[in-house]
Amino acid sequence: MLILKKLDLFDVNYGFKAGQIKKLFAEAEFEYDKRFEMAQAADFSIDEIILAAKKECQEIYENLQEISMYDQSIRKDLTRISNMFSADVHFDGDWSRFIGMPTQYVTISSS
Repeated sequence: MLILKKLDLFDVNYGFKAGQIKKLFAEAEFEYDKRFEMAQAADFSIDEIILAAKKECQEIYENLQEISMYDQSIRKDLTRISNMFSADVHFDGDWSRFIGMPTQYVTISSS
């Protein structure tokens, strides 16, 4: 057998190399499939977040369209907008200063 390996009459070394190459390709394909599945899962969760944000924006828009500015507070919707964009607006004073309203005229409503 040793002589046959040296002469490589039956392509013994080729067989070993081909087996290692097949194994390497199988491992690479498995790794690729695993990463592809992870990427698809990440895309799906991003799509869910985008759809939730669109739904929330639509709800805020509809609330602002239907609200009576003289009778009802829009503070809840403004807080949602602030949180959505990570604006960290404190409506006790920051928002009033932003719109130019003196703070002595601001009434804080929790509804």
